[in-house]
Amino acid sequence: MTGSHDCRAAVALDPQTQLVLWGLRVHAAGMRMGVPVSEPVRATFAQAMAEDAAGPLEALVVFIGRGAARTVEVKCPQCPDVTADERLLLRLLALYQAGRDLPALFEARGLLTPSAARVSGPVFRMAATALAQCGLRLTDETLAAPMPPPFALIMPEHATIH
Repeated sequence: MTGSHDCRAAVALDPQTQLVLWGLRVHAAGMRMGVPVSEPVRATFAQAMAEDAAGPLEALVVFIGRGAARTVEVKCPQCPDVTADERLLLRLLALYQAGRDLPALFEARGLLTPSAARVSGPVFRMAATALAQCGLRLTDETLAAPMPPPFALIMPEHATIH
């Protein structure tokens, strides 16, 4: 939320994914500024018939805030840009909705400390399941761009023999 950018344009995502992204962003902003946002998020999710997903989504944001290995880049709720970190969070939720827990655990290491990543499964699964039960299924677009953690891209300089 630093720097100048135009936050008036709509995010180019389907409405369901856009609502989930908005919820993640509002909860992150609330944590960052120390402002309670649970009730406005719950009311907005209730309008979309997804009130039961608001609490688990908040729990996920709190977990990420406490277990992050680095600063996670989350934009303001109305920003048209979607950061790589936000895409990864959406992808992780989509992977859990698709029952692909193992790849999700591996990819969570791109955001979380090793110990947080190891125990992140139940929190992501709870949020993903609550979203799905409320009809908020994340689309294949979310799954389209796998982002391996940076440390998985290390290549040896010379051929190795094993």
